[in-house]
Amino acid sequence: EAAALYYAACRGIRYTRDPSTVELVKDDAVITRTRQGDCDDVGRFLASMISQIGIQGANYVTVGFHANQPVGHVFPRFPDPRGSGRWVVLDHVAGPTTATMLRRVKVMRAYPGF
Repeated sequence: EAAALYYAACRGIRYTRDPSTVELVKDDAVITRTRQGDCDDVGRFLASMISQIGIQGANYVTVGFHANQPVGHVFPRFPDPRGSGRWVVLDHVAGPTTATMLRRVKVMRAYPGF
């Protein structure tokens, strides 16, 4: 079910950047209506949807790719339901290059509670 939500987001929500001087945070209704958002919008939206289908432990992760830039990207993740101890990352922006993106991360902070 989580994979279906992820693929629906990849097909149905277009990545759009915020204006350069403003951080916009769109709620789920706006994302659903406009079908667009940046990484924090879609990441939070996916984390919310994952929680709604009953997957426990989902969280929202902020990462930075440089030590002096603590936050540069956001995505949701949840514990592998098969019990492997790994995290399943659903990155709408990185898509098939998620593993490469994760190797570049220098700073990471998870926000539990979804």
